[in-house]
Amino acid sequence: MTLVGLPVVGVIGFASSFKELKAFAGRAGFGGLDWTFPIGLDIGILVFLAADLALTKRGISATWLRMTAYLMTALTVVLNGTGAHVTLTVSGVWKALAADPLGALSHAVMPVLFVIGVDIARSVLRRAAGVKGHDAIPLHRWLLAPLATPRLYRAMRLAGITSYAEMLAQRHELEGYRVWLAQKHGTAKFRRLRKVASDEELLPFTMEREGYTVREALALPDLWEAQERQMQEEKGRRAEAERRAAEEAEAVAEAERAERDAATKIKKLRAEARVQAAEAQIGAETGTAVATAEAEAERARAAVELARGEAEQARTRAERLAAIDAQIEETEEQAARKAKAAAALERAAEEERRALAAKREAEAEEAKLLAERQARGEQEARAARAARQAEADRAEAQRLALEAAELARRVAVAEAAAQTAEEYAGLAPRARRERAVARMLLAAHPEYAGAATLTAEMIDERRVPLETIAGRWGYSQTVAGEYRQKAKQLLVEGYRGAAEEGFPV
Repeated sequence: MTLVGLPVVGVIGFASSFKELKAFAGRAGFGGLDWTFPIGLDIGILVFLAADLALTKRGISATWLRMTAYLMTALTVVLNGTGAHVTLTVSGVWKALAADPLGALSHAVMPVLFVIGVDIARSVLRRAAGVKGHDAIPLHRWLLAPLATPRLYRAMRLAGITSYAEMLAQRHELEGYRVWLAQKHGTAKFRRLRKVASDEELLPFTMEREGYTVREALALPDLWEAQERQMQEEKGRRAEAERRAAEEAEAVAEAERAERDAATKIKKLRAEARVQAAEAQIGAETGTAVATAEAEAERARAAVELARGEAEQARTRAERLAAIDAQIEETEEQAARKAKAAAALERAAEEERRALAAKREAEAEEAKLLAERQARGEQEARAARAARQAEADRAEAQRLALEAAELARRVAVAEAAAQTAEEYAGLAPRARRERAVARMLLAAHPEYAGAATLTAEMIDERRVPLETIAGRWGYSQTVAGEYRQKAKQLLVEGYRGAAEEGFPV
């Protein structure tokens, strides 16, 4: 129905305004072309609005088209409502409207109705295309809160929040946070609160105009710290990479210098070797004759020495043969006596070997029986020890399971009590996380349960790995290490969970 009525309203409105717009164009100097002004103005409005509708149907927003058409429509309304002969000044327009307000209103009805119809069609097309626009603020809020509602509308537009319910929930959360902060610092005046509260506590009010919720604004410092650490780590990695690149370049240059020095040294050695080879060749050529003469003399001396040695050997052999002949008779008698003694010794040795072998066999049999008895005894002892150890292990496992269950129960109760105490105390999110890590360290040191004093040496932070802390809150290991160090400091300073705030542990 809207699509049918719009053209009718538009045609009626343009036809009724044609005369006034043509008269204004004639007075403005259009001459014989004064009829083109109202037609061009009306067609321009239609084209811009049609283009806006076509782009809206495709999910594309072109606000400037719609605003241009609205400005042209406003010009049409002014010219029709004030008359063709009005002076286009502020005072002139107000005088014309005051002279005939009903006439001005009657001229403005049709163009305004056309613009309203086009906006309705635009909303229908946006909904059909799945494009979500800004929620309208209810009329009763404009009437009941005429001063606060424009600020709410302005905040929605500046922050880009399209949902009225979301904006209202954000405002409620911010107001609740303001009341809590005022109670915490003991003042009801917001100006006084800005002086006594920290910058971190005032972040939700500062970032409100950007569309941040209270939780998002309070989480910004941790986010900024994490980003700063990432930047520092990235800077450190780049510096390390540059240092390694410089060292590699220096190593390559050093290798090239060493290679050049080696090549130079090789060339020098080759030259010296060629010189030495030439000198050796010349020396060999000049000393050949001397060497030949010396070799002949040496051979002659060797022949004389050989003849002298052969004569000495012949004399020695003759003396040895004479001595052998003299000893032959005595040697035969001694050999007979020695043979008899040797036979007797051999028989005695054989008897002794047999006795020794029998003794060794008896000792081996006895040792074997003893080893078997010892092995059976050790096996039985090991079985008994294993049975006792298994029973002790089962008892220890049951005891540890009971202690672990009791410890888990106490940790759960302490964690719940600590969280309740921290929420009651209004601690910041970072302080609550630091205390949660401190409680994890306490649970990991059951041997110090109830200890009034803890030192840094007594606390082994490795019992709570960094991966556990990082996995629980989604931080890097660097941030997790800082949380663990701060938790250790809290334990040294006397923090023992929720008991110190008056809650049961």
